[in-house]
Amino acid sequence: MAQVSIGEIQLLIGQNASVEREGVREPLNTGSNLYEGDSILTGDNTRLHIRFVDNAIAALRPNTEYQIECYQTDPQIGVCLKLNLMKGEVRQVSGQAGKAHKDRFRLNTPIAAIGIRGTDFVTRTGNSSDLVRVLSGEVVAAPFGEQCSSSTLGPCDTGLARSLKASDGKIILIEPGKEPQFILEEIEAIKAKEMIGALDQSKENANKIYVLSDNSNLVSYLLDNAGYIPDDVEYDIPNTSPIVFGTWSNEADGIAQPYPVASEDREITIGTMHYGLWRAPLNSPVIGRAEFSPVESNFSWDSATFLTSAELLDSSRLSVDFDQSQAAVHLDLDTSNGLMLIDGASDINRDDGIFIIKTTDNGQLSGAVTEDLSSAGTLLSQPVVNGILNGQILWAK
Repeated sequence: MAQVSIGEIQLLIGQNASVEREGVREPLNTGSNLYEGDSILTGDNTRLHIRFVDNAIAALRPNTEYQIECYQTDPQIGVCLKLNLMKGEVRQVSGQAGKAHKDRFRLNTPIAAIGIRGTDFVTRTGNSSDLVRVLSGEVVAAPFGEQCSSSTLGPCDTGLARSLKASDGKIILIEPGKEPQFILEEIEAIKAKEMIGALDQSKENANKIYVLSDNSNLVSYLLDNAGYIPDDVEYDIPNTSPIVFGTWSNEADGIAQPYPVASEDREITIGTMHYGLWRAPLNSPVIGRAEFSPVESNFSWDSATFLTSAELLDSSRLSVDFDQSQAAVHLDLDTSNGLMLIDGASDINRDDGIFIIKTTDNGQLSGAVTEDLSSAGTLLSQPVVNGILNGQILWAK
């Protein structure tokens, strides 16, 4: 009887991915079918996304080995969702079967068992420890021992088991035979201290664009630096757009909304000391390609210069291709000193819809897209004569 496919390779970036099946290793390609028992391996500079039959997603980072021990989704046969992360890092997003049968899901590493409660989470395993970050929902993690075996399904209910919710804002460090530890605050504090030090050392750094989704401590610093104080003001025009710019205050500026408006029901992506870009939360990694035209923009100068105005022309274009990991931009600006052209193209090295493009004259245009690729937002920091041109641009297909 022929095997039934339980998923396929939806996205493959890089040239070094293979599957071992019944003792034979073969190269993988986009569209390759996967089966129970498969062991998938990614090499250097190679990432891939697996979409399972119940729409679950596994996003494998470089140098990762990931085994599909069982993936049965039919309750009449018996649901079994067991996956093994032997090395590397994977982002696991639950599908219909996992959400309906949480007690039948298990992600094993060489040292720990991870169960779910309807979840999107990232796991990294090393030689002697695991790190788990929850993006949505909740996990229960426990090191293997007498009461926690790799042969079972669902969470391990032992004295060493620890649960972690996305709202906790932490990650779990798991080591053999030890009670898992929450450590994200310490890691982020170190990273934030380094980045904040760089910001404080030079005014020039105030115009740099940072990926703020990677460090909530830096967001807190920017709010404190701007003197943000929460208030009970009800804003007249709620912004329902899935992607919007915001300031670090209660005041709007240009096309940037006040912080309470921009951040409501959205997650931070990128930002500077002055502005941030918020987006509706993602449910899965971003895939596909799109070309965008400008919808709304605002530009300013950080120092006195003979260039006093800039308007973005409709001929400007932004293109992103998450299948091929490429992004490009062409900006036509009508300035008080004549037409200014800004071009750039760079590789995309993330799967969360965030990208960074190096532009002419050592400039930078960074941005993020919505999950359905219908909209995008970008921040521009472009050196010009006697100053830097800063810009916020909203895009649509």
